[in-house]
Amino acid sequence: MLSLQRLRGIDDVDKQMSVLTRDVLGDFFHPFRPEQAWLHWNDGTVANIATMIHRTEDFSALPILADALEDAGCEDEAALRHCRGPGPHIRGCWVVEALLPTNRPQVFHPGPEMTSVS
Repeated sequence: MLSLQRLRGIDDVDKQMSVLTRDVLGDFFHPFRPEQAWLHWNDGTVANIATMIHRTEDFSALPILADALEDAGCEDEAALRHCRGPGPHIRGCWVVEALLPTNRPQVFHPGPEMTSVS
């Protein structure tokens, strides 16, 4: 039989997993789409900071990334708030991953002419 204390422990683990999952996946209803101009701004400052965070897993630099994104012209409040938030942050953070060069397929949003099936 599970004790009440053990059930509380499961709730804590579930909450932690939920927070970490959101850190990696972000918001499906408001995907972050960085503009190429941000990545090239100031000799690639945004891309360089994102790469450094990814390689070192030093997430204390996320507020610096938020400042650089904002200076580069980013107005995505969700991304800026996420970078300036308390975390926890882990490798795979949705903002950092979106700013890294990748060979993965990008999200494709079909136009209205491609959504109807004959």
